[in-house]
Amino acid sequence: MTAFASAFGRAAKGGTECWPCLLWLADFVLAETGRDPAAEWRGIEWDEWTADRELARLSLTGFGNTLVERALDAIASREGWIDAEGPQQGATMVGCYRANDPKLGVPAIFDGDQRWLVSYHRNAMLKRETPARVWEIPRLSAA
Repeated sequence: MTAFASAFGRAAKGGTECWPCLLWLADFVLAETGRDPAAEWRGIEWDEWTADRELARLSLTGFGNTLVERALDAIASREGWIDAEGPQQGATMVGCYRANDPKLGVPAIFDGDQRWLVSYHRNAMLKRETPARVWEIPRLSAA
């Protein structure tokens, strides 16, 4: 099963547990690249308050219009992700859409072809339009 298919299945399943959107995205990145941008968050017992606190903390060091965009920018800077103009066939990419709440933002992952998977409030959808902000994630080089 591909990392995208696994993420899609998990997003579509939903559930009642509080699972931060950036951890969902980090699971995809880990499966695709072997690098875990959320290693410091593993083992935390999540609830809504903890998720909000960690998102706010991470967003303090990034740039962008929404909390999620600033948080992703902070991760991108730390992990060596590359700002991109738009999707690139076959690339491992993540993005951030603006949400109904303009302060929040919604993360997305690219299927490597032409669609973006978005998951929020236990809903998952595929979109073809490019998110407001996009990063390409370099894969580990074979040594």
